[in-house]
Order: sequence, then structure tokens, then C-alpha cells
Amino acid sequence: FRRPVSHGGRGRRAASGPLVTRVDASVLIRGGGEVLRDGSVLMNATSGEIVFAGPARDVPRVPVDERIRVEAVMPGLWDCHTHVMGQLGDATEFKQAGFMSAEYRVNYLRFHSALQELEEAVSMGITSIRELGGMFGQAIHALEISGQIVSPHFHYAGRAIAMTGGHADDQLITLDEYERMDARRLSG
Repeated sequence: FRRPVSHGGRGRRAASGPLVTRVDASVLIRGGGEVLRDGSVLMNATSGEIVFAGPARDVPRVPVDERIRVEAVMPGLWDCHTHVMGQLGDATEFKQAGFMSAEYRVNYLRFHSALQELEEAVSMGITSIRELGGMFGQAIHALEISGQIVSPHFHYAGRAIAMTGGHADDQLITLDEYERMDARRLSG
């Protein structure tokens, strides 16, 4: 994830006003799908609110703290059904762990791979994810809200619930492991 290069330098900020960022784009796609050539977006960087999105010629005259030039600006995308699981690809030296396995080596690698998946999602324009039952959801959510990782807004639905024999029914976890998971859940 790379921030666009700033062009035009920083302006002077009004002493009492909010921080304002202006993004000028060769192509601006507004929320309704309208495509504009030479568009601009003004954002109150203090609150995160977009205060203007339209033709560059119509930008309100306000002091701007930062001005950025990019090729295209479009609304953020949602991935409404995903499982951020950390794909290992052809890493054959590691056995495939079960859906909720506590296998340390495999899950450690899968967790780091999952974090990479999130960075890639941001770079593709995905600004929000609804994660449905992946094994790292709680940890990723905590890291995302604390600002420790590059991630889309992460909406975690909780652990997967499946019928016996369903696609999320992990037959590889022992009864002892389920009992330990329940004991941890019930203790705090």
C-alpha cells in the first residue's frame, strides 16, 4: 500500500480551521457512477468527511493543507463475503491445518499471509471487508482498530457455525481441543 506522491506542496492552514486535503484526479468516479474528467475531492482530514467531490473547476475556495495528484479516484469497494484465511499456496513442507486448528507452525504462517491479503485488498481499492468465520477474525479486527496493520475496515461476523459434515465442520480437531476452547471462552 503506497500513498500517492504529493504535488504542489503543503498550503498554509488557517489557525482555527480543520486540516483539508485536496485530491485532483484525471478521472473521478462519483458514488452514483458518474465519470468526470479532471475532478477533485476535498476532504476534512480531521474528521475524515468528504466535503466536495466534483469537477475541479467547481472546488470551493478554502485553505488546503495538502494537495495530491492521482490518475483516478473512485468510491471504495466492499468485499461482503470473504474468509481471510492466509493462503500458503505450494508450501508443501507444511501440512494443511484444519479449519480451526491450533497447529502453531502452519497457523503462524497463515496469519502473516492473511495480513498480506489485507494489504493487497487495500491496494485493489477494497475499503471494507465482511469476514465470515475465518480463524483470525478477532485478532485481525483488534489490530485493524488499533491501527497496527494496513487493512480495509474489517467487520468480523464471528466464528463459523456449521452442521455436522458441512463445509466448515472440522473433523480434525480433537474433543480435548474443543473442551479447551470452551473453557477459555467461558472463563472470561
